[in-house]
Amino acid sequence: MRGHLRKRGERSWSVVVDIGHDLTTGKRRQKWIGVKGTKRDAERKLAEVIRGLDVGSYVEPSRLTLGDYLDQWLADYVETSVRPRTAAGYRGLVGVVQKSLGQVRLTELSPQAVQRYYAKLLESGLSAHTVLHYHRLLSQALKQAVKWELLPRNVMDRVTPPKKVRPDFKILDMAGVERLLTGAAGTDYLVPIHLAVHTGLRRSELCGLRWSDLDLTAGNLTVVRTMVGMRSLGVEFSEPKSRRSRRVVAFGEGTAELLRAHRGLLSARGPVEDMQVCARGDGSVMRPDSLSHGYKKIAERCGLSGVRFHDLRHTHASLLLAPNVPVHVVQARMGHESIQTTVDIYGHVLPASDFEAGRVMEERLANLRLQNVCKKG
Repeated sequence: MRGHLRKRGERSWSVVVDIGHDLTTGKRRQKWIGVKGTKRDAERKLAEVIRGLDVGSYVEPSRLTLGDYLDQWLADYVETSVRPRTAAGYRGLVGVVQKSLGQVRLTELSPQAVQRYYAKLLESGLSAHTVLHYHRLLSQALKQAVKWELLPRNVMDRVTPPKKVRPDFKILDMAGVERLLTGAAGTDYLVPIHLAVHTGLRRSELCGLRWSDLDLTAGNLTVVRTMVGMRSLGVEFSEPKSRRSRRVVAFGEGTAELLRAHRGLLSARGPVEDMQVCARGDGSVMRPDSLSHGYKKIAERCGLSGVRFHDLRHTHASLLLAPNVPVHVVQARMGHESIQTTVDIYGHVLPASDFEAGRVMEERLANLRLQNVCKKG
């Protein structure tokens, strides 16, 4: 017999499983596992443990709480495996999760408990987008717990995350772009704002650009690094977020002229090859947070309050797609990992293209349709 049950109380059982004999003493070895609930619950646990032992997936129950495990995960995995900015974000999320679920034993965390936690977060006013961050955190952390053999399976596989809602963004029309660039003229923010509109680069990519990454004769730039600014760690440079993000982006002569003038201003401060392209006029570094702060003031003065700096990237893509620039070209410029991402974000700009496709098909198949009508007659 592999195992049996022993009643301990009104709704308390012990699952006792035979696991063979000790090779040294010859004594029989058993696992004792406490179960709260009905006899049927205990029987299910007994069957689960025996099945786990048979396939080698059973993990010894532990008194480790979810909160203690997350601290261990941060120290042993996160701090050595991800970028400092990402690690800082994880620490903030972990602190919130520990307040509500930290005392739950790791081996007793259930899908229902996590689902209920999500519901409370949404009821408190958090957006589905924010709750998704907690879902990804728990999924990654518990996936590692399975690898460390602290859990037999990841309970997050049975948790339904809130439906992702893409945040609204604002797209400037040509008049809005002109008003913004005019308002930025004569400031340290003209170059990064101009480049954001004309190239679609992310804020971190713009701040990471160096003059050695530009070819003003050919009219292009190469994205090879990003700059991330953190108050606690200062400025950090890292590689682009994905393989597609490392790319070459072309620009026109008007942009080249602006960059030449800016380079001439900076050259008075010394060699510029390793200098930041979006550096201030005095040669000092432009940090990502400083860029957003300065841009916001200019946008408000131009009557464009509510238009984020990242919306300039969306404006760039939309202005390209409206005149039917191929989607795969826009995908490459934006550094999207897949063309589906481009379509998902900017699909609302494409209906005109679809209408044009329908018109072309009608014209090309018109004669065939007429022939079919004639045959019926």
